[in-house]
Amino acid sequence: LALHSGPRALVGLVSLDSEPLAARLVADGLVPVGLRRLSPAVETLLAEAAGRVSLRALVRLTTAALAGRLLAEGRTDFDSLTELSDAAAAVLAAHTGPLSLAGLVAPARRGAAPTPAVAGAIARHPGRLALNRLADPPAAVVVALAAHQGDLALDGLVTLTPDMARALAAHRGRLELGGVARIDPQLEDVIAAHDGPHDLPALEAVSSAVLAAKLVADGRRDCGRLRQISAPVAAVLAGVEGSL
Repeated sequence: LALHSGPRALVGLVSLDSEPLAARLVADGLVPVGLRRLSPAVETLLAEAAGRVSLRALVRLTTAALAGRLLAEGRTDFDSLTELSDAAAAVLAAHTGPLSLAGLVAPARRGAAPTPAVAGAIARHPGRLALNRLADPPAAVVVALAAHQGDLALDGLVTLTPDMARALAAHRGRLELGGVARIDPQLEDVIAAHDGPHDLPALEAVSSAVLAAKLVADGRRDCGRLRQISAPVAAVLAGVEGSL
């Protein structure tokens, strides 16, 4: 096909691996808009092509070059993507604005753990990000997701590491950690520094008066799960108006 001397319109083409054919389609201005999968070589070629690249049906993005090109053209809708390499994910994650990535968020919501790089890209997805089926995700994934600027729910998270606590403390938006029953006392003040509302309904022990005050300020009144509190925490709770 690449050797054909005239223009070629391959409207129904969904996969393109041939670099020579891709070059001819670019030269003819006939790159099919329905392309879903490209080889890395073809992605690189299209990233360097003159004119606007319209690949709205793309389900796999492999190269950093094409990811950067699409962002440079103002692309923010990546909902069609279901496969993303770490190299391309790093480019999307570095973008400062929101990016719609529904096709990647969906499996994470079902419990499929993304790589840390892909998690960083998912963090750019706008709105409430509820990934409650991620079962005790790795620290690097939680750190990446903490960059999300909006409500973040990670009820499958059970254990907070120091890296997680520091990253989540810097998160912007409501933070829902419904699976955390205990926090290392040395990390309680760290997580209490989070600027948005907390939701820690499973918490069984609190040592830090700072965290207790934060939970009360966020509207926490149900203390039925608490089994162990320090004297300073008891003093904070004793000062709350109304019933607990």
